[in-house]
Amino acid sequence: MLSTINAVQFFSNKFHNGIFVVVHRLYLIIILTCLHSIADAQALLPADTANEAYCAAVSKTYVADNKLFNELLKEQAENKKISKYYTSSYETIFEVLNDRIKKGHILYIPAICNTLEKILQEIRSKNESVPADIKILLTRETQPNAYTFGDNYIFVNLGLFYHMENEAQVASVISHEIGHILLRHALKSMVMSYESNKVYAADVKLLKSTEIHAATRALEILKNAAYNNGKVSRERELEADSIGYLLYKNTGYPDYEYLAALHIVEKYENVKPDSLAMEAYKRFFDLPEQKFNDSWLKQEDFSSYNYNTYKPALDKDSASSHPKCAERIQHLQTIYPQLKENGKSIAATSTFTELKNLARSRHLPNLFFNEDYGEYIYTLLVRLQADPDNKQYRDLLGKGFYKIYEARKAYLLNRYVERVKPHEQTKSYMQFLSFIWNLKIEEMEKIAEHYSKT
Repeated sequence: MLSTINAVQFFSNKFHNGIFVVVHRLYLIIILTCLHSIADAQALLPADTANEAYCAAVSKTYVADNKLFNELLKEQAENKKISKYYTSSYETIFEVLNDRIKKGHILYIPAICNTLEKILQEIRSKNESVPADIKILLTRETQPNAYTFGDNYIFVNLGLFYHMENEAQVASVISHEIGHILLRHALKSMVMSYESNKVYAADVKLLKSTEIHAATRALEILKNAAYNNGKVSRERELEADSIGYLLYKNTGYPDYEYLAALHIVEKYENVKPDSLAMEAYKRFFDLPEQKFNDSWLKQEDFSSYNYNTYKPALDKDSASSHPKCAERIQHLQTIYPQLKENGKSIAATSTFTELKNLARSRHLPNLFFNEDYGEYIYTLLVRLQADPDNKQYRDLLGKGFYKIYEARKAYLLNRYVERVKPHEQTKSYMQFLSFIWNLKIEEMEKIAEHYSKT
């Protein structure tokens, strides 16, 4: 459940290569998006004219709604300066998101979209405080998450349906996002950013006159900005949890599924759940035109790193925008003592199981569309491990390797393939990443050529 302060200031955790942070008036507050061409995705799937028409229609509605939202903001702003700040910030966000919509980053899958609408209507019918004009859009993103910018649009990632176990858990995530809207967190984040700009600018001005320990002082300024943002963001996540639970509870869904959804989001937000056996590398990469090289599997030894004594310049937990799942559950149970964990979720209905299968069938096309080529190749190898003679998977593996070969040739591989991050990735995924980064450019090309011919 992506926090709105995180979305407004960092928009981040969940979009892989597309989102980055830029400085706006000496402060990190507004996101822009590197929007890449989607033509490559058509090598994987034929053109979806129905989805293109849907995206075009949504784009028109989105622009009209954005214009109305900004007009309301101007009326509510305290003064002209902050009004201008609101509208310019939102115009940037809306422009980026609308460009993504037009380029096909949202999906129309009738069965899933209808289910999301049904859940929204259920929550709205039992809670008078929920605005009548809230709309839900389904994105191609693979993380089990959702987010809002406070403008009554909720973006739900298709990845939510990969991992949630039943409809109630999806309802809990939507309720949480509605909580952010009701609490006006996005707008409050902008106010905080506007005020922080003044403080930050004053600190930078003072820094220019500092001759001794200037670098240390600069790091302190950065720390204060990151930690203060992280602290406020974590508090707002807890607030959205609390309001979201009240909305959810009124619908009659089982209480404990609200907590189960928190566990699932935290578990699968970054972890790749499947495992690739070591034997698979030799099986798929010992080729007639290129024999397997054991050095490809070499990994850096992280076991000697003492993480207990190492102190990073920026503490990850302090700067984090989200509280840990245990903290969120404890907070909810303090406010609502009757809220207990069951330990076992209700079984998915046959209808929800069909939705999960439908979502998973789009997993590979969406990874390719989003240019997550590292995870795309890893997922293909896991599937080939179970079905080694699948011609479609082998063809797609060739396409994936051509993509990373071209990226390596252009010195852009890190845009499409992650680096190894100990304690943040599974051992299986770290081994895979090491393998990819160990390959020479000509070795990548031979693998791509081999699988394109088979």
